[in-house]
Amino acid sequence: MPGTKINHPSPRDPELLRWLCWLCLLVELLWLPAAWAERVNLSGQSLYGQRLSGQDFALGSFVATDLQYAHLDHCNLSGATLTKANLSHGDLSDSNLENALLDLAILDHADLRRANLRGAILSRANWYETDVTGADFTDAIVDRAAVRYLCQTASGHHPQTGVATRASLGCPP
Repeated sequence: MPGTKINHPSPRDPELLRWLCWLCLLVELLWLPAAWAERVNLSGQSLYGQRLSGQDFALGSFVATDLQYAHLDHCNLSGATLTKANLSHGDLSDSNLENALLDLAILDHADLRRANLRGAILSRANWYETDVTGADFTDAIVDRAAVRYLCQTASGHHPQTGVATRASLGCPP
């Protein structure tokens, strides 16, 4: 009808605002990833020689953590931040480090056999005598000098992806 005024709820209506707040809270709780709630933060700690094998540290934070001689084999470290972590002599064999951040990490003498490093950022990491047999570096960011060094001993294929380590590093034939 012409001239009829339709009553819409006012944005200042307290009942409407209360319902909108509840709705937003419900949406946030339903969409909150489970991994977010269980995220580990061990930054700056000393875990020297610790046995942490097989644990789920996805999206965890290990910034400047001392992980020398630590056992992190078969761990899920996907999306983890290991910036400036000292992993020398550490066992990371068969671990998932997909999309992990390992810039400035110390990986000297580390065991990265069969590790999944797809999409990881490994810039300015130390690699002295690191075993990368069967590791997958597809789409990982690795310094050119490190690639040349790793290509000297790189061999094998990753057991899950089937990708040759040398090919994933971009080593010459």
